[in-house]
Amino acid sequence: MALLKLWNSLLGRSSTESPQADQSPQSAQDAGPAKASSPKPATNSAAKNSAAKKPTAKKSAQRLSLFGNASPHAALMKQLRGFTAESVLEISVGDGSRAVEVISLLNQNQAKKSGEEAEATKIRYAVIDQFEMGGGEHTLMQFHQTLRGAGIRPQVFPEVIDRGLTRVAHTIGSIDLILFSADAGSGSPGDSWATPEIKTLLSRVTHDHSLILFQKDDVWEKLALSELGSEPVYRRAA
Repeated sequence: MALLKLWNSLLGRSSTESPQADQSPQSAQDAGPAKASSPKPATNSAAKNSAAKKPTAKKSAQRLSLFGNASPHAALMKQLRGFTAESVLEISVGDGSRAVEVISLLNQNQAKKSGEEAEATKIRYAVIDQFEMGGGEHTLMQFHQTLRGAGIRPQVFPEVIDRGLTRVAHTIGSIDLILFSADAGSGSPGDSWATPEIKTLLSRVTHDHSLILFQKDDVWEKLALSELGSEPVYRRAA
């Protein structure tokens, strides 16, 4: 009996000591992988941050090119810096991209003058152009689509210049800004204003603060009101 108790006591010690010895390697193995996996989240977060910064750079580049040298209408935009207008008449409009930039800039000028944020356009925009009916490169539908995307609703007079100016005088009255384009595709060269008849009609749609610009080659020049056929009228349609 004494030998049996001694044997059992020896077996009891070995069974209690062996689990403790087995636990230390397992804990060491568990601690090892935890240290190795810790750098991975930092790499993923850095990749996300770099990916998030890329679109911002593209947006800023687009803003810089809106009215910068990349614009084909930069020369005209330079002439209109600081100028404000409530009504615009464009003769021979091309594809409509010039109108979008002009109206946008005029809204910005008005916002700077009033100290308020630029709102949706309240500028009255009229057009004299025959488009495809006069052999123009761009159709009336294409023009409307371009302006609709910018929230601009033009009042179009699809007439030759003298008839168009007559209708503008009867329906709108005096205009703040008049643009004569040199777009040959619309059948309206930039010197189409240089006739006594057109100058007389222009005097009917201008006031003492109107600005008339005509395009000669790639340059926009100012037409003095004193060159018009008669004294400008000082009225505005209601």
